[in-house]
Amino acid sequence: YTQRMAPTDAHWRMVSAAQFVEDVNKDPVIILDGLTKCWRMPGLRICWIVAPKAVIDAVGAAGSFLDGGPALPTQRSCVPLLNPKSVIEQTIMLQVLFSHKRDFLLHRLHEMGIVVEHPPMGTFYCWCDISKLPPPLNNCWGFFREMLKEKVIVCPGVFFDVNPGSRRKYNSYDSFVRLSYGPSFKELQRGLDGLQRVIERHSRPGNKAADSESVTTNASC
Repeated sequence: YTQRMAPTDAHWRMVSAAQFVEDVNKDPVIILDGLTKCWRMPGLRICWIVAPKAVIDAVGAAGSFLDGGPALPTQRSCVPLLNPKSVIEQTIMLQVLFSHKRDFLLHRLHEMGIVVEHPPMGTFYCWCDISKLPPPLNNCWGFFREMLKEKVIVCPGVFFDVNPGSRRKYNSYDSFVRLSYGPSFKELQRGLDGLQRVIERHSRPGNKAADSESVTTNASC
């Protein structure tokens, strides 16, 4: 996600671990990047590695054994995309687009009472605290199920809770969800409108259905 920094000022920027590499064969830094994420080209399964020669040789040997690597014409067709001028132009366009969508998302979430303690600065995901919403929306699974009724998909926070073997009997992130603002602005707006309708329904006074449903949802999570 080196291209997706979301600046709050008018200056574009890119962050990469490459700035810490002075001697590629001595410095203990390995960088993997590719066109799928940074360039938003999932059909081009092309990546590259910056690493000491010994690492490159080992990876190349393994890759040749496993699949032979991507087709040479595909690799050659990607070379123009790595032209510095093109990279800077694409970076600026991506950052302008995603900064706009991020700011729109944060504004709408704030209006709905959803807390975002750490606004996203590099990816297109937003980590949301839903603990202050009315039940069953204050629980990740309750929130998830209610959003499905509006055909909106969110990712329950418990999926990001590192708990090998379920050794802990409680969930640290059961009051969090992750939202993506990767889709088009129109789709983002449609999803947030659905989210707002759900919150408004469950915020009405005397919503007994929400109260009874919250008991079941909280127990299941």
